[in-house]
Amino acid sequence: KDPQPGDSSEFTYSFLELSESEPTELKSPDQWDKLDAVLKNGKRKYVITFIHGWRNDASLKAPDDRRFRTLLTYSRQFLNHRCRNEQRYCDTQLVGVFIGWRGALIEEIGENYSFPAVLWTFWNRKQKSEQHGEGIIRHIKAIESRLHLDPGNPGADKMLVLGHSFGGNMLATALQQCLTGEGNLNVFCGED
Repeated sequence: KDPQPGDSSEFTYSFLELSESEPTELKSPDQWDKLDAVLKNGKRKYVITFIHGWRNDASLKAPDDRRFRTLLTYSRQFLNHRCRNEQRYCDTQLVGVFIGWRGALIEEIGENYSFPAVLWTFWNRKQKSEQHGEGIIRHIKAIESRLHLDPGNPGADKMLVLGHSFGGNMLATALQQCLTGEGNLNVFCGED
């Protein structure tokens, strides 16, 4: 159903989870198919893409998932406020895309985990986040290609990309590839 002004909870939520063994591929291709159907439904979109960090994963129990849902709720309230007060963004579908990867190597249950064991995973997960840089950019560009972006035009689709912790490291790694001329420039710099 379309959100109405004053409805603070309506948004579409999708998971895209990167494969541990193939860093540029999704763990399950049907995740993209579901998101793609939403992106192509003809409605104006405000897409917020979030890449989670270390010690999280693409699951409903992950702390970053709860934080992202909170951000989406506040974003929906903001869009509703703009609709009521400025008659803008009234017909905009808010889409949250949680990009996941295996940021946690061990399961942390309550306070019963050993912090030194968790700390041991830091370098391993940092390296894996850098390997996922190309995959992140490919999927972000695929999302972007479905949108009609026009900066400054309130009637156009909007997209915001956030990365937390090693999710931010993935974005920074990809940007570094573009700025230094390393890696596949068609992927990282959008020259294709």
